[in-house]
Amino acid sequence: MLTVVAVLVIVGVTLVGLARIGDATLRRARADALADVSALAAVQGGRSAAERVAAAGEGSLVGYRDGVEGAVQVTVELAGARAGAAAAPLGAPLSSTGAAPGDPDPATGRR
Repeated sequence: MLTVVAVLVIVGVTLVGLARIGDATLRRARADALADVSALAAVQGGRSAAERVAAAGEGSLVGYRDGVEGAVQVTVELAGARAGAAAAPLGAPLSSTGAAPGDPDPATGRR
């Protein structure tokens, strides 16, 4: 009997842990998607467009940076998860090196 109770407790704790991991993964995926959409909106309409899109997705814009040739980088927060994304107009590089802002420099490997 004691063994059965111990197994049930272990299974219960494992299920709770898996549910928390699943929830965190889902929140991060939603934040990533919202960051992508906000960055695309920012290319067309600037910071205010990114803020509107983030708010419509129940998140908030917590970081915004203009890049070269109309490229932007945004950071959004949604339900405690933060995510960033970069976007640029068609044909424009995301940065002078062709990498997204914040990516390591291909020549030096440093940010």
